[in-house]
Amino acid sequence: AAFKNQNRPMCAPYGLFFVNSKKNLEPVAIQMYPNEEEEQHPVFLPSDPPHTWLYAKMWFNCADANYHQAVPHLGFTHLMIEACALAAKTTLSRSHPIQRLLEPHFFNLMAINNFATEVLINEGGGLTKISMAGEKGFFEVIRERLKTWRMDIEGTLPADLKNRGVDDAEALPKYYYRDDALPIYHAIREYVRGMVEIFYGDENGDEVKLKEDFEIQAFAKALVSTEGGRVAIKGVPGNGTFSTLDELIQTLTSIIFTSSVQHAAVNFMQLDEYGFVPNF
Repeated sequence: AAFKNQNRPMCAPYGLFFVNSKKNLEPVAIQMYPNEEEEQHPVFLPSDPPHTWLYAKMWFNCADANYHQAVPHLGFTHLMIEACALAAKTTLSRSHPIQRLLEPHFFNLMAINNFATEVLINEGGGLTKISMAGEKGFFEVIRERLKTWRMDIEGTLPADLKNRGVDDAEALPKYYYRDDALPIYHAIREYVRGMVEIFYGDENGDEVKLKEDFEIQAFAKALVSTEGGRVAIKGVPGNGTFSTLDELIQTLTSIIFTSSVQHAAVNFMQLDEYGFVPNF
């Protein structure tokens, strides 16, 4: 992007990785910028002078860290889930069973996000001071990612892993996020299914109750609405109408997993990664 935070440079790198004989994922090539027309950028290799290769890895990590903070963390656990929370709170009564199912996973979300607008993602705030991209760069990346992000792919763990080509444990061992998150994802889905079937009947039963629930249908519509300049969430099962229990179950599973497990994965490791200043 043309935007620079306080004239700090930022690259848009490519990385090539290889699973070695010890089953470790290792970088084997890094290019700092994509080639454009006649402008060709060098490819850095482990065989380069040690400090050259070290600097290439540092710049790659820095870009990766800024993307991580902007998209998986801020954009799609905080802000995206706030949109889901608003949709639920404005369409479902407090006594509605689905609202009661979701409410614990929205606890303190809006207060935290509001606090962030005052000290972190505001102009001249924390991101401006400590990150390479700054708050304007972060929101630019989020807007770009929103064009293609889908709840039924990136927001659904099994589909996301398959889409990124990292679902095969034999081809990519030691991917601990995948190995730890998948059992929890399936447990959440089974729990959600059990709760939904209490109120709407099992998946083989009559789904008229679901279709006639005007509150849950309003919730489905709100998730994909563009009214008032809102950005619709792409890939919501049913696309504005819950016709089957599975569409509702999948939507709720994605929201709950993202606000709990996914947020834990992208939030609580930040000191481990960013405590090394060049990474951010």
